[in-house]
Amino acid sequence: MKSLSSVTLPLVLILCLGQLGCSKMSSSPSETPPAEGPIEPQSDPLQLSVSDSEIAPTETATLTASGGASPYVYSVVSGTGTVDASTGVFTAGATASTVEVSVEDANGDTATSQINVVIAEEPEPVEPTVRTIIYKANSKRLLHNVGAYDPAKGWTVGMSSTEAPNYLIYGPFDTDWGGGTGKATFTLMIDDVTKDTKDVAIIAVFDETLRSTVSYLKVKRSDFSTANQMRNFELDMDLAGRDGNKMQLLVYWLTNTTISAGDITLEMQLPQ
Repeated sequence: MKSLSSVTLPLVLILCLGQLGCSKMSSSPSETPPAEGPIEPQSDPLQLSVSDSEIAPTETATLTASGGASPYVYSVVSGTGTVDASTGVFTAGATASTVEVSVEDANGDTATSQINVVIAEEPEPVEPTVRTIIYKANSKRLLHNVGAYDPAKGWTVGMSSTEAPNYLIYGPFDTDWGGGTGKATFTLMIDDVTKDTKDVAIIAVFDETLRSTVSYLKVKRSDFSTANQMRNFELDMDLAGRDGNKMQLLVYWLTNTTISAGDITLEMQLPQ
């Protein structure tokens, strides 16, 4: 009989015999045991976002942190403005600036973001589309053949006047009305609205240079509903081909009533 030392045994058997209680022979390595203790989950990286990345001076924006470990502390790194360290409400300063803001979490990690504080550009001025000229009743630019100025009524002529029908207002012979369209608004008042329905005045826009009427209206007593109360009468105008001409506003009195003429307003469309 050969001794045990003289018999060549498989390596696995030799290893097994050297261990008491070996019950399984295998050439496969044993499984690696798990690391000691539970594996801690990793948190998301710290990030900082802003509700509005562009605001006007003195306006507010809200900073919001995510990831990392709370609590968070917010601060302004550079630029003008302040931030509430706990709520993250940022208030811009009074001047334009690029503001860098930051948040720090409980682990000491930081994240940053930017807010642009901008001053809005002034809008381009809107060019007027209508030119308005007001000729006051007592303006020296308007002329009169009859009547007198009454501060409470305007330029006034009465039935008791011995004057014949004539111009209560004429002029101003201005040459700067342009060549567009527009309207002239006359204000008139009479003392009696029930006497009859006859014409009491004629109003007109007149081109003195061409000696031609642009527009006119015969004003009747029945056009007034209330005595001694001003009423507006409008004349449309088209001054095409009349740019630079001498222009007049006319109020012609027809004698059969007391009449007052107030301010005359000219509104001309400007070329765009």
